Amino acid sequence: MEEQKLKMQADIERWYRPYPALQIFFFIMVMLFISIFLYYITQTIVIPLEIIITFWFGAASFFYPFFIKIRRRSAMILGWVLYGITLFGGVYLGYKYLSVSIERIREFVLFIAVVEVIGIELLHHIVSELKHYRSSKVIIADVILSIIFGACMFIFFYGIPGVVSGILDLFWSIIVTIVLVILFAYAIFPERPF
Repeated sequence: MEEQKLKMQADIERWYRPYPALQIFFFIMVMLFISIFLYYITQTIVIPLEIIITFWFGAASFFYPFFIKIRRRSAMILGWVLYGITLFGGVYLGYKYLSVSIERIREFVLFIAVVEVIGIELLHHIVSELKHYRSSKVIIADVILSIIFGACMFIFFYGIPGVVSGILDLFWSIIVTIVLVILFAYAIFPERPF
């Protein structure tokens, strides 16, 4: 039933969207403007190339769903590719520049939780159909991601006895973790399309 509603919405949207060539042109113009902006920034400030590339792909991932509303397989694949490159670049930069390591367990689990939140929200932004797609696989994935998020938050707040101390006692760590997991699960659970 929901798939039929999404198909009907796509048919309705088709009449007031610009032609695909015009959508691509607008997207290319925005990315050209961002490229020129990055070029001028790098002329005044020394910025490592990996940061510039990750920022460019992050901007492309951000603006892609606003301009490209083409409902074809190739457009969806390009969205997934932009998502993957942006997420990989963000994880790489975070690992490299934030000195995240397994020895610093609290920072490491917080980094995992932040990457999980940003990754899921970026995925919902790029592939907006996923926000409305409900199936048993999606619900199982949401439960698994919520458990991972909850474990990361609990370790961050309470720590691991004998290894690293936390910032809260056991009771408040459990309460805060439960509240955050409920908010996280609610944010990633598929919505009703209408």
